[in-house]
Amino acid sequence: MLVAYRYREPSALVTRTHLALETCDAAGEREPFFRGRVLTPQAFATNLAQLGTVAQSRFFVPMSSQRKAAMLDPIVTHADALRLEAFSSCCSAYARLDVLPAGLDGERLGHGTTNVDLNAPLRAALTGVAATDTLTFEVGRAHIAVETPGERHVERKVALPARWLAGLLSAQFCQASLERRFTVRAAAMTAFLSTLSRQGGQGGRQNGGHLVADGPHLRLTPVRRANGCAVEGAERLHLLGPSLRHAIAVHVFADDTGTSLFIVEGQAMRFNLLLTPSPTRGFSGEGRALEALAQARGPFEARVEAHLAWEKRVTAEDLTALYSERSDAPPGPDSPSAPGNVGPALARLGARGLVGHDRFEEVWFRRALPFDLRTMSRIPSRLDKGRALAKADTVTLSGPDDAIVAGATDTYRVRRVNGAWRCDCAWFLKHAHSRGPCAHILATGFALERARQGNEGRDGGDA
Repeated sequence: MLVAYRYREPSALVTRTHLALETCDAAGEREPFFRGRVLTPQAFATNLAQLGTVAQSRFFVPMSSQRKAAMLDPIVTHADALRLEAFSSCCSAYARLDVLPAGLDGERLGHGTTNVDLNAPLRAALTGVAATDTLTFEVGRAHIAVETPGERHVERKVALPARWLAGLLSAQFCQASLERRFTVRAAAMTAFLSTLSRQGGQGGRQNGGHLVADGPHLRLTPVRRANGCAVEGAERLHLLGPSLRHAIAVHVFADDTGTSLFIVEGQAMRFNLLLTPSPTRGFSGEGRALEALAQARGPFEARVEAHLAWEKRVTAEDLTALYSERSDAPPGPDSPSAPGNVGPALARLGARGLVGHDRFEEVWFRRALPFDLRTMSRIPSRLDKGRALAKADTVTLSGPDDAIVAGATDTYRVRRVNGAWRCDCAWFLKHAHSRGPCAHILATGFALERARQGNEGRDGGDA
């Protein structure tokens, strides 16, 4: 007799003192992997319906009519919390609803990710949920279900665009680098939105500026302020409106590139809205993680993945602890395996859709996008071009900080100035460091790494 045992994931030695053993489920995969009662049903219904509104919103219409018709659908993950994610149809806005364990009462059967379409009947039903109603939420590998007294709405899994991988990767890295600017009461944001036009001009420039908090009030000013938040295409902030009805405060994060994050905090629930620097810029083209993706894959990536398989979330402190337990970690602060330099491992996991970032709690959480990654080879175009340039020997190194890269029609000089790489190509002159490195900078990095490996090989041979 042949007996087949099925394990959902491999067991792993996460740390030297932490062995994670996966059990065999004789009945097969746990289904559903979450089912429970939401303790704040009206707030959850409002935020879930708003997530569907985000997915259907568009703030920029590209030339391609095919892209104009694209509709994107929310992703639902249960791991350390219940997290639901969606992009706007133009990909310039990313929203995530986090329902914390304190806001859920029920069975926590496992962890997993699915994606569904929030259609009109379900959204209509959500608008009728009252604060005193009982609402049960269920998530399986091919569905979600919302139950209210006398009603059960089931939404089935739908196809997810492959370009979401690049968009989700950029969105997570954008969040991780943002700084907290200010916190205001939800009523202050509601009052501000009442003064804000819902229509943007060309590129949203008629609806933008620097959002600042003057006491309990918010206003847009054309003058840059150190504690302000640059917002171009501010009409996108209206996506926060419904969530504010059940909120306590709004936390605002930003950086110098113009990326901004607004976290609406409610009772055991948070609605996150992340905006690109302009409605004309989608997250899939931001390129924040390209330098990390360009680094060679190391054993630490598998270590982080195993840790996430057990813990469901990691902090910077967790990752530092994992590094310190490695016996093969090379010395030096610039080593890819040095404590604190976790970008390459997280970028590669993010490129496979395996991690997301919670800026409010400053943690990376486990996620497994519903793709068959074995059949996908989605390499960012800039990274692919950089590798091709280096492989074709178009990079001439003049030293560790200077190179000439021969393109198809011209040559470009790449230099490291004050620790940052610069290029004289048109792409870099337009975007500088705001959207990741250009292909010529990436090619220079590949050439330098190849030269370093060649030198180490010669040194080893001489020894």
